Amino acid sequence: MVTYMRFNKIRDQPAEITPAKARLIARLKADGSTFSYGTNYWLKFDSKNQQILDEFSRDIEEVYGLKTKEEFKRSGKNPSRILKHVYVRSKLAFDDMQKYGPFYSENWRVPVRIKESSREIKIEFLRIFAEDEGSILIGDREVRIYSINEVGLGQLAELLKEFGIETKMKIGYGLKRNVFGLIIRGKENLTKFRDTIGFESETKKKKLNDLISLFKH
Repeated sequence: MVTYMRFNKIRDQPAEITPAKARLIARLKADGSTFSYGTNYWLKFDSKNQQILDEFSRDIEEVYGLKTKEEFKRSGKNPSRILKHVYVRSKLAFDDMQKYGPFYSENWRVPVRIKESSREIKIEFLRIFAEDEGSILIGDREVRIYSINEVGLGQLAELLKEFGIETKMKIGYGLKRNVFGLIIRGKENLTKFRDTIGFESETKKKKLNDLISLFKH
């Protein structure tokens, strides 16, 4: 039996990357995933934030004309915790997204098409990736974007530098101490990040403002 979501048509894709597509690419490289099993092809995204899950679903519909589904599962690290993700099954959407891969944690890259895109698209990509993989450390007075992928983070650093935001790379985070952190420090850099890139969730926006307010004039 052939399922509708696996083989139905998708919208024609424009020559230029749209903000919605930039968000999808960033999210699938951060907290999302693209994978196939047999004749099944998935685009999937996890988040604790319902607002962000809803935006992912809207972007899937805007870019591909497809409706997502929701699924709940137990966390592998903490079985008492129930996780929610949204997904779509579509070979055509999967094949299109592979043009911007790879997407695995250890080898993702900033796509050339993003690097060559407009300022608006670069900002959208950076903002979403930072939202999904970034943390605001009030005690350390810094923002960190985490990944086990040093090369990918280095490419993010190059994009941030285009906006005058300087960063440093450090390894040693995570349980296995194998996670890299792309660090944004100092009032000037943090203010540029807030005013140019920023975060999406109100919680992180407020926390970043609280951090910047700690610096004296």
